[in-house]
Amino acid sequence: MTSLNMARAKAARALNKWDDESAKAVPVPHQQDIHPQQSSKLVNSDAELQALLSAFSELTNREREVLFALCDGGSNERVADRLCIALPTLRTHLMRLHQKLGTSGKSELVGLAWSQLTEAYRRGVLGGGVPSNGQAREVKPQGKVGGR
Repeated sequence: MTSLNMARAKAARALNKWDDESAKAVPVPHQQDIHPQQSSKLVNSDAELQALLSAFSELTNREREVLFALCDGGSNERVADRLCIALPTLRTHLMRLHQKLGTSGKSELVGLAWSQLTEAYRRGVLGGGVPSNGQAREVKPQGKVGGR
């Protein structure tokens, strides 16, 4: 065995040992273990989850998971950390979401998700809904805002 092959074999053993140790130290949740309702501020009930799943049926499960995680806010780095994925992987998911949904930024993605949820309430798919005239109630601010 040449010295180059010996060095490669030693490096491979070291990497395997490191991989084994790091896998034991940091448990990574499997994709099926992560449920959007458990971690998302967007979804508050099973009915809302079902409405969003049907609204975004053209997306893969992981793309929906990324979309729900975006709705929780934070930088790309924080979203990637929450999903246990690398930043370039998150960027790939975002690119595919933008292509499929016709958006151009994270704020548009979040706005689209919220509008789909609002529309489900408006159509009566979800309980509560919007008044029959289709207009939301006006919310009046209490106290002075920015006045002297």
